[in-house]
Amino acid sequence: MAFMIDYEDNWQEGYIDLCNRVARNGHVRASRVGETMEMRDYVFTLGPDALDAPLGTDRRMHMALGAAEAIQLCAGVGFPELTNATSSQIAAFVTDPDGTIHGNYGKRVGFQLVDVVTKLNVDRSTRQAVIAVWDHQKDSAFRRPMPKDIPCTLSITFSASSGALDMSVTMRSNDVWLGVPYDVFQFRQLQRTISNVTGILMGEYTHHAVSMHAYDKDLAGINRLEPQSDGRGGSKGEFDYLPNGLHPAGGVGDLPACLFRILRGEDVGPPSHEWYHQQLGKAYGTTNVG
Repeated sequence: MAFMIDYEDNWQEGYIDLCNRVARNGHVRASRVGETMEMRDYVFTLGPDALDAPLGTDRRMHMALGAAEAIQLCAGVGFPELTNATSSQIAAFVTDPDGTIHGNYGKRVGFQLVDVVTKLNVDRSTRQAVIAVWDHQKDSAFRRPMPKDIPCTLSITFSASSGALDMSVTMRSNDVWLGVPYDVFQFRQLQRTISNVTGILMGEYTHHAVSMHAYDKDLAGINRLEPQSDGRGGSKGEFDYLPNGLHPAGGVGDLPACLFRILRGEDVGPPSHEWYHQQLGKAYGTTNVG
């Protein structure tokens, strides 16, 4: 049975509630890296005005890493050098020996962004605006060694039948501590980007994790979570602005080029683009790509 919560417009309180429910009410399940507390088929919804990151919860986020993941997804571009440049720790977990990141979402999304935008522009009532992230040819086959980064996300679905752009994400597995804050941020940024490109107002975001879980090693951090200020400044007031996706001047087909213009500082007119450049410009300069 699905466990559904409507968080309305407060992701700060919603994220704390999510973590506590999983940690306190989940069932023990073993994993490759230790025991977890798990709740099955966990579903939550964020309203259009909710923050895209759970700021002000005493759970610090590495926003440069979040920005690297989000901008690749929003542009439909695989640029793993940028991810590795923002976080040496993440590289050890997701980068295969050949230097590639098997599960890079931007590369997998690619041209599907054009298909989604086309369908939404032609028919606002379409049920076919779907992006497939899981690839059975790449991800279903068993081999040794398995790639380090098998995607946790299965699909992303858009709907505009309500008059606003709603988005639903389905995940096979989701870690409330290390995964959820970054996943929600990048997916909401994609939703805002598609809203910008199509001109459809931002709608609700619904997140379905078949396995929503917390690792034992993170339970102490979860127990420390509590609201700080109004959820906009973070525990030390370090983040007072979050971006609202990409704004490609040339439409959806311009998204890949838009990404590199932002990284080079050539397209920072929109405040959102300036934010991405501030977070990633220095990391981009270390990649010698583009």
